Amino acid sequence: TSFITEGLLGPSYIKPYSRNGAHDLFVSDTGQSRIIFAPLQKQTFITVFITGFQPDVLQISEKNRLMFAICNSTKILSINMKGATTPKEYWQVGNADCMGYQSSLMLTTEEDKLLYYGILNGTPSIMSLPATKTKTEAPRICPDVLLQWPHGPIVSLVNINKHAFYVVTASNVYIVHDGSYHPTVTPTPPLTPTPTPEVTPTPTVTPTPTPEVTPTPTVTPSPTITIHRGFAVAAFPAQSLPIEDPRLMHELLSWLMKDV
Repeated sequence: TSFITEGLLGPSYIKPYSRNGAHDLFVSDTGQSRIIFAPLQKQTFITVFITGFQPDVLQISEKNRLMFAICNSTKILSINMKGATTPKEYWQVGNADCMGYQSSLMLTTEEDKLLYYGILNGTPSIMSLPATKTKTEAPRICPDVLLQWPHGPIVSLVNINKHAFYVVTASNVYIVHDGSYHPTVTPTPPLTPTPTPEVTPTPTVTPTPTPEVTPTPTVTPSPTITIHRGFAVAAFPAQSLPIEDPRLMHELLSWLMKDV
């Protein structure tokens, strides 16, 4: 079913947003250098939210009524969603001289940090920027390196909860967790040795002597095996995962975390 049937040129990202009982869908209409939104209902009309740059990924802070948007594939903008002023007030987040922006954008669950994929001094990393700075402070800040990333360029970062997020590359899906996982390993119990069976001598029928019976040898118990598990990052081909079904993906990753 078509939702918005006309007026778009190269849309690159959508972001649902709810406020005061209204439900809207924001769209990065990249080819026409604007962000538009439309109410999520049958009779759809579009409204221009902001123009003047080519937008890509969108994130929205509901606490602070701010939209964060990738601008011209090179920088992050913070857009004031309060009020109905036109044109919208916006400002840059992060110092262009130390950003190293490459791709993706994710607002954390607490809405206090923005994560993105960047390269600084030749080192690919997942970067972190504060999302709560004022329009005066925001353009001057430099990012922190959250995690060096040697697994190839990142296509997108997807928030799960305050403890974890997905990292999607061109060929794999990873999960990054904020704490070390130390499973309790139960050692394999030793085998109980099999007792030597008692052999009753064959009764004498004739004067033939009773044959000697060699007793069954005692089974040596197996040694206790302790499993030592190291730390690793697991990767799976994207085509093998049910990425279109969030419930199945969460169930799959839940079982993977239990299994490892």
